[in-house]
Amino acid sequence: MASITTRSAKGSELTHQELDDNFTNLNTDKLEQLSDDTTPQLGGDLDVQNFGLIDSNGNEMLEFSSNAGATEYLTISNGTDSSSNIYNAAHLDSTGDVCVQMGSINNTFYVDGQIGIHGDSYIVDSSRHEILHLWSAGNPVNYLRFDNSETTYNPSIKAAGDDTNIGLSIVPKGTGSINLDGPVEANSLTVGTAVYPTAAGTSGQVPMSNGANNLSMTTLTESHISDLGTYLETVTASDIDATAITDGYVLTADGVGGAAWEAVAGGDLINDTTPQLGGNLDVNGNKIVSTTNGDIDIEPNGTGNVLLGNFEFDADQTVGAGQDNYVLTYDNATGLISLEASTAGTSLNALSDTDITAAAKGDILVHNGTDWVDLTVGTNDQILTADSAETTGVKWATVGTGGLGNV
Repeated sequence: MASITTRSAKGSELTHQELDDNFTNLNTDKLEQLSDDTTPQLGGDLDVQNFGLIDSNGNEMLEFSSNAGATEYLTISNGTDSSSNIYNAAHLDSTGDVCVQMGSINNTFYVDGQIGIHGDSYIVDSSRHEILHLWSAGNPVNYLRFDNSETTYNPSIKAAGDDTNIGLSIVPKGTGSINLDGPVEANSLTVGTAVYPTAAGTSGQVPMSNGANNLSMTTLTESHISDLGTYLETVTASDIDATAITDGYVLTADGVGGAAWEAVAGGDLINDTTPQLGGNLDVNGNKIVSTTNGDIDIEPNGTGNVLLGNFEFDADQTVGAGQDNYVLTYDNATGLISLEASTAGTSLNALSDTDITAAAKGDILVHNGTDWVDLTVGTNDQILTADSAETTGVKWATVGTGGLGNV
């Protein structure tokens, strides 16, 4: 760079020699190439005039072109250790896209690494119509893998990721369906080793296997019926339990060359884990029983009661130690039979306190005002007579001595 002599104070004049030296230095050390400036900086926008950047050999590296009235442009930002370099579409209006356009349809845009998708993103066509919607989960570990193939092999879409077992979900929208259609000449769908037909077939056709993992929609013919007849001919009377034939049963192969009449799956109550009656259950002279000393539970929901004929039992009462010695009582006002505490004067539960181990014929129980006691039977012709002098208040007496003879 040229060395120029200046004065710091305002109005200070340079000498004639200093002026001459300045002109000499400017002519000798003038900046002829931008490369002479090792730290160039732009003080404003650089007008490229539709030119580009080239390397030291004159080969083009970056070309610039302009559009009249352009409002969108490209910004390039560097990144940190935790982020990537950013190529961003900036704009003066409400939208802006980054468009990478090849010179012809046969040219290729290569990506050596990853293409980052930020948030809810789409791949669109040239008219900005969505082709593919890309969405990222919160902490994704599984993803899709697309493989091309060599000749005679099929391309594939695979589930990949960190999990050992990963399924592949195809979810239609609303009431939409999933259609898997092959080409007309193949018209098949392979699942595992089995090949399934994708054509709907015609009325009356059924899927039929050829015995080699291939199924096709087939119209039943006499030969098929004949084949069925040939099989049935191999089933003898001893193979079928004729005594088990019941209305609604179907003949079912047992897998070992025999057949048996069985109820259609779902027709037996044991196969229905939430059975409901559509009408009254007629036991037809039979019983409702249990096995292995099992209880028979009749349990209404909530505050529901149990009806046995004309008797309605209050079935949601609490039962525990606090209900010891309760009795079943009918209440005409409510129409319910329920557990109730026995009322005073009608209960003999105090008899449980009386232990009589040598009761004899004719003995009776009497109350002495405190406890129940045993009053042994009297002799022949004696009668039971009230006597307040007795501890029990009664006694056996002979007629004529304080008995009926005094009447």
